[in-house]
Amino acid sequence: MNLDTALYTLFLVSKLPKNWDSYNADLPNPEVVGVAKQLLTTLAKDDSVPTPYINSTRTGGIQLDWEQNDKYFEVELCADKLERASFLFRDDRELREEEGHFHIVDELDTLTEYIRRVYK
Repeated sequence: MNLDTALYTLFLVSKLPKNWDSYNADLPNPEVVGVAKQLLTTLAKDDSVPTPYINSTRTGGIQLDWEQNDKYFEVELCADKLERASFLFRDDRELREEEGHFHIVDELDTLTEYIRRVYK
């Protein structure tokens, strides 16, 4: 992962104004941005983790996603669940979809395994 690029993208996303989507979206929550920064910094220590796409959600959260060919993995960080994240993994070739939650600190291995599955 190019950590500098990821953190700069996160910085730009964090500066989005309220109503950034013209549908009354919330501005990115500073606490969620902080958790995303910590998560990106931790993930960057693993050389096998590529730089994710980084987006704001309409509710003030941050979404990280990785995509290659028919595989897609996203992680959503929300203000109401700072210690947990939602995830979605999809493999369109195998017609498989998995979703759930993981504890950000204690289940990093789960997160990195899903990311690796995207690039296999």
